[in-house]
Amino acid sequence: MSLSARTCSSGTNRESSTYGSVHRTVAPAQARSLRNLKLSDANRTLEQRVAERTQELEQSNAQLQATVEALRATQARLVESEKLASVGQLASGLAHEINNPLAYVTSNVGSMGEHLESLVRLVDVYQAQEHALGADGARQAVEAARLDADYAFVRSDAPQLIQETQDGLKRVQAIVRDLKDFSRVDGGALLDTDLNQSVEATLRMLPVARRQGVTIVTKSGGPPRLRCYGAQVNQALMNLVVNAAQAVADRADHQGTVTVETGVDGELAYVEVTDDGVGMGPEVLSHVFEPFFTTRPVGKGVGLGLWTAWSCAERHGGRLEVKSAVGVGSTFRLSLPVVGPPPAAEAPLVNPFNAPK
Repeated sequence: MSLSARTCSSGTNRESSTYGSVHRTVAPAQARSLRNLKLSDANRTLEQRVAERTQELEQSNAQLQATVEALRATQARLVESEKLASVGQLASGLAHEINNPLAYVTSNVGSMGEHLESLVRLVDVYQAQEHALGADGARQAVEAARLDADYAFVRSDAPQLIQETQDGLKRVQAIVRDLKDFSRVDGGALLDTDLNQSVEATLRMLPVARRQGVTIVTKSGGPPRLRCYGAQVNQALMNLVVNAAQAVADRADHQGTVTVETGVDGELAYVEVTDDGVGMGPEVLSHVFEPFFTTRPVGKGVGLGLWTAWSCAERHGGRLEVKSAVGVGSTFRLSLPVVGPPPAAEAPLVNPFNAPK
């Protein structure tokens, strides 16, 4: 073989060897790239499944949290409703028991006043005829008896005592009537209610209306009559006024004014309770209608007062609005439909734990 042939043959062998080496190098790289691609696809699929599952869990958790909050609110409403029913029955029974003796005491005092007037007229006639007594001794005996009984004072004071007693009995009767009106057990019945009378009865029942340092002012913007659950509305009014009075009492000087205003705005009757107390900041306002939320010390409140008022507005298809600023005071406005709650809101409250299976 010639030199040129050997050289050509040698070159051909080297090229063949190099091609085989490159082919063997590229094949594993392609395999690794394919494996990496499959692994990347698997990772993306897994991440997508994890994201979907996480979203499902978050949704389930949100639904569970909403259910828990709903049950918690329902439980609080049931507790408050049952407590109000018990207090209402107790107060109604107490008012009935007070009314019985009060009726005959009032009647007896009235009769006693009439008898006293008759006796005074009789004594006046005898006194006018003293000169007809012949013996000086007889006249002296009558005069001594009159002085001993202090008849002149008794004659002027006894009618006043009777009148004051009757006024006091009328006051007791008014208190009993207010107690019955305030705590009546509606049994789910809608009643035609005068909001002004409800405010007056509620204020007469509240000790805060007579608390030193708290001035109560009432304003009537017309005859706000509406159909409502009277006991619930009274309870809401009481809670709003108590809350306002507490805000005033928390001031440094413990002095302030609570204004209760009623009126009609379109199809809504409203009562607005305004105080110049300590006020609330945004961090409190965002939770103020939540059940069991309170800024009061332990043992001073359970956090159901404003929530009960909000629940009353919700049940009637109305609304409860609040405006407040720290150091300025707060205004709560309870607005209720004049024609009564919508049909969906008229369903009686059912205890879900005792509901029929």
